[in-house]
Amino acid sequence: MLFVGVIFIEGEANFPLDFTKKDVIICILVGLVFFILFLVYIWRFTVDDAYISFRYALNLAEGHGLVWNIGEVPIEGYSNFLWVIIMALVHLLKLDPTLISKIIGLSALAGNTYLYWKIAKDVFEDKRLYYAGFTISTVFLLINPATAIHAVSGLETMLYTTSLLLVVYCGFKLFKTSDRKYYWFFPIALLISSFLRPEGILISIGMLILFFMLFFRKLKIKKINVNFLLPFLVYSIPILAYMIFQLYYFHDIFPLPFYVKTISGSVFSGLYRLSEAIKYIAPFIIVILINVVQNMGSIFYRKEGQFARFRMLLMITTVLIFFATMIYPFSSLYMNYAQRLYYPSFVIIYLLTAISLVMLFAKLEDKWVGRTNLKRYSKIIGLIVVILILSSNINFASDIEYLHKTSNRFSVSYINIGNELNKFSDSNITLASVDSGSIPYFSRWNHVDMVGLNDKFIAKNGVATLEYIERKNPQLIIFISTNKYNPGHSPAQDPFIEFVEKRNYVKLSAVRYIDGYYLIPFLDPNVSDFDKIKAALERASENSFK
Repeated sequence: MLFVGVIFIEGEANFPLDFTKKDVIICILVGLVFFILFLVYIWRFTVDDAYISFRYALNLAEGHGLVWNIGEVPIEGYSNFLWVIIMALVHLLKLDPTLISKIIGLSALAGNTYLYWKIAKDVFEDKRLYYAGFTISTVFLLINPATAIHAVSGLETMLYTTSLLLVVYCGFKLFKTSDRKYYWFFPIALLISSFLRPEGILISIGMLILFFMLFFRKLKIKKINVNFLLPFLVYSIPILAYMIFQLYYFHDIFPLPFYVKTISGSVFSGLYRLSEAIKYIAPFIIVILINVVQNMGSIFYRKEGQFARFRMLLMITTVLIFFATMIYPFSSLYMNYAQRLYYPSFVIIYLLTAISLVMLFAKLEDKWVGRTNLKRYSKIIGLIVVILILSSNINFASDIEYLHKTSNRFSVSYINIGNELNKFSDSNITLASVDSGSIPYFSRWNHVDMVGLNDKFIAKNGVATLEYIERKNPQLIIFISTNKYNPGHSPAQDPFIEFVEKRNYVKLSAVRYIDGYYLIPFLDPNVSDFDKIKAALERASENSFK
């Protein structure tokens, strides 16, 4: 009984649903072994985009406000407001943001497993059933390499995932029990998700619509009362206040990544990413659909019991996942490593899959009296579980391997450049680059983001113009390239290539990130401390090729 799939396939001794606390502990421990192996393998990974949030947080902690470049007009180049605030507190306490972000990610993962337990326990009254539901979903979660990746990436992904599970749990408790405290907890959970990711606002709209529909249906009333208004007011007042702040402080209601990743994105690129996400999760969805078809009468018509509770859970999660992902097919989805933007939906689907498997087994136990038939079907469903586990791991295997490889190179390339440039941070020099995370964070230089994630002009216009670049006048421009000789041509880099050619900037030695990915600096020959900056970048180049 060391592995859920093995338990199901063997079909010996105890029926698989006869889970005891000991069985749960053993299975979770096995899942933890896989997770710890993945965690050790990927621990050094911190995605470059995380340092965008860290830079805003650092500037805020130092009293400069939510700005990208100190002394310039504030811009909202992040899309995780609450995460930036948390990281600002980390900087204020003089703690290491990369380490603390990983600790928060691991704590959020523990919160996910706790919510799995609470939800499974609420769906099933039978102890052995919720033991099984909790165990299967947790093992699904822990043995997926993407879980370890997002726990340590430095971004808000895992905490955002926890907030969505909290929305599911609070919504489920509210809709099933009408306990007054959940009229507060539910909108607060929605607020947390909305402040962590802008998509949380779309989710909240969908969930509040569902709440209003179920509220009127359950109470069979035609007039608004206090309970009806409470979730709407608790949620909408802080959100409205934040939107007013956005308009006043940033003179815009959308963060700049929205313009770069969505308005300028390609629907075909987004649909391709969606097809990739479906490939990862299709086997799990199939199991859920099998359960719905097999138990259709009970799920959709029973008013009480586990089937009615599953119906409510299915309704909540379907609405949440739809609104959580509805914008992604129309987005370019930059930095969607390990299906980052779809991952929170995966975590919710794991829970639904585990509950569906338990329901299918429970039906078999009730229906098949013959022990031989029971074992046969146990093996079939057990095989499905193993296929689900393998398909998830195989799909994410290339992600964890690539990110492990790049994480080992990150400190000797990007971070090393940033630290070398930091020696000249008081010189009021401007840097331009495509990768706008760690180099601007560690260097503390003024920065022009070639992509536009942290530059309003480029975000709104799609690309920089030569006139705009001349006005910003970056003295150091770092291009990315597939070779170490020439900058790569792209819409983001081409105007800057024209700029350095026109100004006769000096091309310095390339810095190697990984094979096929190089950083090529061009430096203004008239910049102060030219020789020292050149020497610093040459050192970074030499270290990157060792």
